[in-house]
Amino acid sequence: MSFITTTLCIANRVDVKPVKFCRSSDGSRVLATQSIVVTLEDGKGLELNIHLAEGTTPLAAGEAVVFPSVDEVMA
Repeated sequence: MSFITTTLCIANRVDVKPVKFCRSSDGSRVLATQSIVVTLEDGKGLELNIHLAEGTTPLAAGEAVVFPSVDEVMA
């Protein structure tokens, strides 16, 4: 994967969403994602979805991500 650098000018709002857990498509493991939503001055926006590895520090809470078991996550 390449490294991407970009600039968003005049952001009126930045929302960091909580970590969400879901099962993988085959149901064998848990995935964790977190989103950043940036709304620009003209009302247009960008949503960045990040797939987090276990142990990663999430953006909003500042605590390490701890994955639930597969059985604890709804299909």
